[in-house]
Amino acid sequence: MTGNHNSTRRRRLAPRKTLLIVYAITGLLMGKEWTTSQSAEIVIEAFTDQTTIQHLTPYLLDIALYGHSLPEDQKFALQQLGFNFSNELVSRSWGTRPEAEGLDRFYDQGIFRFHYTLSGSQAVDSTDNNANSIPDYIDRVSATFNAVADQIINRMGYYRPPGDGWFPADYDNGGSNHYDIYIDSLNASYYGYTQSEYFAEDNGDNEYSSVKENNSITSYIVIRNDYYTGFPNNELENIQVTAAHEFFHAVQFGYDSYEMPWLKEATAVWMEEVIFDDINDCYQYMPSWFQSPHISLDANGDNHWYGSFIYFEYISEHLGGPNTIQRIWDKSIVLNSKNDDYSHLAITSGLAPELSDFSDALNKMVIANRILSSSSQAGIFAYEEAEDYPVIGPATFQTVAFTAGKTMTINSSNLQKYASQYTRIIANTPVQVTLTNTSGPENDLMLHAIMETTTGDYVVKTSSPVNIDPAHGYRWIYLAVVSQKADGTDWDYQLSLDDGVYDSFTTDRPEDFSLANPYPNPFNLSKSQYHRFTNIDVTVSVPQRIKIYIVNLSGRKVANIFNGYLPTKYTPYQFTWTGRNDIGQRVPAGIYLIIAEGKQLQFWKKVTLLK
Repeated sequence: MTGNHNSTRRRRLAPRKTLLIVYAITGLLMGKEWTTSQSAEIVIEAFTDQTTIQHLTPYLLDIALYGHSLPEDQKFALQQLGFNFSNELVSRSWGTRPEAEGLDRFYDQGIFRFHYTLSGSQAVDSTDNNANSIPDYIDRVSATFNAVADQIINRMGYYRPPGDGWFPADYDNGGSNHYDIYIDSLNASYYGYTQSEYFAEDNGDNEYSSVKENNSITSYIVIRNDYYTGFPNNELENIQVTAAHEFFHAVQFGYDSYEMPWLKEATAVWMEEVIFDDINDCYQYMPSWFQSPHISLDANGDNHWYGSFIYFEYISEHLGGPNTIQRIWDKSIVLNSKNDDYSHLAITSGLAPELSDFSDALNKMVIANRILSSSSQAGIFAYEEAEDYPVIGPATFQTVAFTAGKTMTINSSNLQKYASQYTRIIANTPVQVTLTNTSGPENDLMLHAIMETTTGDYVVKTSSPVNIDPAHGYRWIYLAVVSQKADGTDWDYQLSLDDGVYDSFTTDRPEDFSLANPYPNPFNLSKSQYHRFTNIDVTVSVPQRIKIYIVNLSGRKVANIFNGYLPTKYTPYQFTWTGRNDIGQRVPAGIYLIIAEGKQLQFWKKVTLLK
């Protein structure tokens, strides 16, 4: 169906009943390091073709939420570009949406109305090979957006973005309650953008959800009229990743428009990978992100927000799958980030059913990023596509060759919160490493020793101090320091390297407990009595509470083995696993991880259960 765009209309929207809270130009949404004034400059340059920045949506939303605090000269410049400051949210809508100018046709399909033209610089290719009176380009766009909406709304269960059918008669809603997509000529750098408009009809409550939102806002999407040049994929693939990314923004705006931009952008990139897994457009953000692991996971910055998708990729692969990401967004509604940053709490709340939290997932991702393998030997630290990633691992902070009999120190003053640094250790004799937080609480920082063995297995020790014995045969040894909390204001630290001891079950061993390799391994429930279980031996040199449990390679716990206090004992405590879950059911054949956690140390050992 084609038709003419509705005529120009002008009327001021009635304000919401709630009090508008105006923040200073510091821009709470963007974080204290960012300002709404900077967002304004980016947007002004974008709409005057003076920028090469690829991403516009977060800056448009920042202006929408905090634009009233801008200086008058920037307000004036934005008004010349069609921005309207007469309502609670600052948008580009007042009468006719600027993007609608010149688009004299539309096509309704599913929940969408697609606006386009066949003439002038905004024209789409008029080729119509299927003779349905709709250009093939519009057919491709329509099919893609409807497939994306079906996946996100119908299959994954997210709420549809709030509608605009209730707009006053002289406000442009695209002519219907459909979600509007404008196909236009854009700056050469842009894939597309999502423009926020007004709080949802019922005082910020999305009419399509079953819960009460406070900050749900309407929006529309603008995409290109061609993607032939300047982009890393073919035209259809560029349409696909743009649709997945921007439509998920529209969904996010319907949940909590005040949620932090890093969470919006990182999960939008993750959504591209979920829906269009073979395109891998997200790979373009990985090199710069992995080059700077010391930068905060939630730091401001165009590409850094996008590269942080790897955190949600780890969660999706090992901590509950895509359902966990949806729970995070569900929690964002309840937590309401209008007055503070609750993004990390939303993540913790979403991870709770997986017995995890924000810091736990962060530490596990840091380890996985150093291992960077899709091998089953990487266990809960594997990425499915690791061998295809355009990186070989995160940047190394320092490489240190340890000399026996000499204390060596490594100091850092540039680790940001929710970030990590990796130091490579070259050693021929045992080394003990101690981490000291020189600027804040000790538990703000976590130390991991990550080793790859000559057999391709991985060993991870989490402790400070931690003893590393190279006699076990390691291809490489890395230390990862993680700033996992934000109780302090800085994250300076020192690593001290001293002589360690050769691993043995003697009283002078530095670890306060140890987990031996399981045996037999593999084991088989269908064979002899001996092979119907695997032995788990734990030696305790410092009395403490020990937890032992089994997880599958997705990180989901399948069985609890032990949880209790163990006194010092230099012969092993012996436990067994019979290949069954906590209610006695046999678990599927495959590779599992035995995890033992003590006061300071954690150990992972693989075990294979045969049919």
